[in-house]
Amino acid sequence: MSEASGGSRELQARPGAARSRFGQAMAVALGFYGCGHLMDLVAAMGRLGLGFEPEGLLPGWAWQQAGMLGLVAVKVLGAAMTGWVFWRLRVHLLSLVLVCALAVLLLYTGSLNLLALLEALGGA
Repeated sequence: MSEASGGSRELQARPGAARSRFGQAMAVALGFYGCGHLMDLVAAMGRLGLGFEPEGLLPGWAWQQAGMLGLVAVKVLGAAMTGWVFWRLRVHLLSLVLVCALAVLLLYTGSLNLLALLEALGGA
C-alpha cells in the first residue's frame, strides 16, 4: 500500500512526468495520423487531376473559392488543428486510443482512395 502512494507522490513531485506519460506513444500515433492525412491529400489531388470534383463540403468549398491552394490549406490546417488538440490531450489514455483508431481509419481510407485513383488511371 505504501508503494502505491509512494509512486503517486513521486509523480506529483515531478510535474512533467504525468505530461510525458503517453508522449512518445502519442507522437508515433500522430505520425501515422499525419501520414493518413497526407495520403488523403495525394488522392484528392490525383482525382482533381483526372477531372473529378473534391469530396466533402469543406474541401469542395475551398476548391471553388481558392483552387488547389485552398484545398491544400484546408486539408493541412485540419490535420494540424486536430493533431494539436490530441497532443494537448496526450496525458489521457483514451485520447491515445482514439488517435490510434483514427490513424488506422485514415490509413485504411487513404489506401482505398489511392486504389480507386489507380483504378481510374488504369481506365483512362
